[in-house]
Amino acid sequence: METTTNTILLTGGSDFFILTDAAKTPVDQAAVLSMKSGYNLIIDDTSFFYTGMEFPQAPKRKTDMFIRNYLASQFPAELTSVFAYMKKGDNFLICMLKPDLTENRNMMSVLNKAGRVTSPMAIRYGTTDTFVHTYADTSIQSEDGIITHIEKQGQNSPKPTQVPASSALTIPFVKAPKAALGEYKFHIIALAAIYALFVLGLWFRYAYQDNKVQRAEGMLNRIYQQAHVADTSAPYGQLKFKAEKAGGGASFETLAILEQISRAQSERITANSIDIKNRSVVYEGVTSDYAFIEDFRKQLKKETGKEINLLDTKKQDGNITFTLRFQQ
Repeated sequence: METTTNTILLTGGSDFFILTDAAKTPVDQAAVLSMKSGYNLIIDDTSFFYTGMEFPQAPKRKTDMFIRNYLASQFPAELTSVFAYMKKGDNFLICMLKPDLTENRNMMSVLNKAGRVTSPMAIRYGTTDTFVHTYADTSIQSEDGIITHIEKQGQNSPKPTQVPASSALTIPFVKAPKAALGEYKFHIIALAAIYALFVLGLWFRYAYQDNKVQRAEGMLNRIYQQAHVADTSAPYGQLKFKAEKAGGGASFETLAILEQISRAQSERITANSIDIKNRSVVYEGVTSDYAFIEDFRKQLKKETGKEINLLDTKKQDGNITFTLRFQQ
């Protein structure tokens, strides 16, 4: 059987199928690993986190590094270790592989041997100018190459069985890994040392931050008690009403910030703490998907008119904790 023209679907991060127009046949991981290089690989959308980027006149030879630098300024390192992209005009679809896949050596071997790698979202991006693509709990809108996360719309989009040439993703730093490692080994060592120091710093900060959150919650509850609004259904709204009625609007910048955060935050995001100090606002929260963090970050930027920085994320027990920071 000729294996180089097979089209393979990877779903759930570990389940493989050989696709034809008529059937979807399960195949085990060992069989895929033994195949000759050059097959088509469709990775299910749930293994990616998608975002977009506008980059007019991108220099072809430096595109990989420019995108990596952009991602490093917007997302945590664990989410940008392996990414793929597709160019359409001055815009890019950027697909970040989730850690569950990139940390599996066998899965990376499957990826490295593929002749073309794509996803259902990438296939539509490569073949259609304007569309809404829906999968799991996510809908993504593309208008002439510009990517936007929106509220879920309709049923999940159909799964493709073919891989058009125009839908192939470019995946930097995957092919010829030994050569890439040699070229970037000093950068990798430096980044690893920085990351180790970062993790160590987080460990020392944890106890302090936990205590700080407890104090902040206690202080907020005392304010509600003193204002006699603690037993109401919306204590913050009642407190704000009393403050405005007293004519103290200039003294309640903190309440205005909380109101902006409240408008930007959807029911998919839960706040753990909000720290406001020296005109710097640090928001710590929890959610179930990286896409919800990106939606919240964009909405908060719209509400505040400020740049919203994603400081870190941590996935544990099916939830993702994250930290945002912006200036008042």
